[in-house]
Amino acid sequence: MMQMIHSLANVNAWMVLMLYIILNLLDSVGRWKDYPSLNVLIVVSGFVLRIIYGSVNINITISAWLYLVVFSGAFYLRFGKRKNELEISETGTRKVLKNV
Repeated sequence: MMQMIHSLANVNAWMVLMLYIILNLLDSVGRWKDYPSLNVLIVVSGFVLRIIYGSVNINITISAWLYLVVFSGAFYLRFGKRKNELEISETGTRKVLKNV
């Protein structure tokens, strides 16, 4: 029974890891960086997927509070970075900064 639970956790961990890799590849290669809201959601979901991956690997349940803290903290960091880029760059060197 324990081995079955462990192998199921491995399958779930691999699925989360593949989703994380695909999301990062699509963000890097695709045109998703040109849309500010979508770009922020992709980066934030990466933080949340890391938590899910860790919890699946060590077989624990994550509190809703941790999801809330990481989700809001990632939003804060990403929007702070975007704001800083806008303040530093007067010309808007990246295409995405023109859409904000």
